[in-house]
Amino acid sequence: MRELKTYNCVTSLARMYTTKHVKFKYILPSIYERFYPKSFWNSAVQETKATCDRCIQAPHKYDKDLKCCTFWPFIPNYIVGEILLSTEQKYKSVQELIRSHVKSHQWNLPMGLVAPSRYQFEFKEKKSKIFGQESKFLCPYYSKVNNNCSLWLYRGSVCTSFFCESSFGQSGHEFWQRFENYYSYLEMGISQEVLVYKDFSPRDVNEQLEYLMMEKKINFTKHRYEKIWKHFLGREIDFYIQAAEFARQMPKSQIQEIIGETGKEIQMQLMDSYKKRELVPR
Repeated sequence: MRELKTYNCVTSLARMYTTKHVKFKYILPSIYERFYPKSFWNSAVQETKATCDRCIQAPHKYDKDLKCCTFWPFIPNYIVGEILLSTEQKYKSVQELIRSHVKSHQWNLPMGLVAPSRYQFEFKEKKSKIFGQESKFLCPYYSKVNNNCSLWLYRGSVCTSFFCESSFGQSGHEFWQRFENYYSYLEMGISQEVLVYKDFSPRDVNEQLEYLMMEKKINFTKHRYEKIWKHFLGREIDFYIQAAEFARQMPKSQIQEIIGETGKEIQMQLMDSYKKRELVPR
């Protein structure tokens, strides 16, 4: 377990979509602050080449209404709880979506929200042909009304770190890859720590991990759902909220255990890459 592979109003949401020039503490949920060096957390990132507002790949490579959002991200349990606890109006629609998914048992696990096996299987088979082009693979959290992400601050490691082109060239791509490595490491570590705290066994954890990388299509039956949720069946929403509260209150010693030696190494790689990234934008 230990060795695991609000948006702030001083900056407008429009500016974040347009320039990507903002401090990391404004593009990551505050729950992560204790997992990053202060120097990094308070530093700024500037990516002006590829932005969510003006897709540079559209229309010649991506559909302008889909952009690079033809991907179904994993949302870890404690972040689902953070979304549900948010009082900001802009997250009301995604809160309703999450509740509807839970009500209809649509691939919501104690570990978090995952893409259906059918989606995962087809995406892996057809990624090169459908990415940015096929509407049926559009992210369920994408707002067609606003033509952008309805999760934004909570969108996860893959989406937060994805830049088809970087203002810093190859060093920028290296930085964002290492950023994703550490971010996804934290997502896995914290979400699994929640499961252990909530009395899910190591076998339960391993079984849920398999749903993140499905190799075949399966039916998410009622029996399978009940078996996965065990003692929290019928209390799924409460579970996610408790997961967020647990992650918020973790003592420093527990945080260090989650990071572990592997996490420290990945973090060092990130910081080394960040120092190299500080170049004149291209």
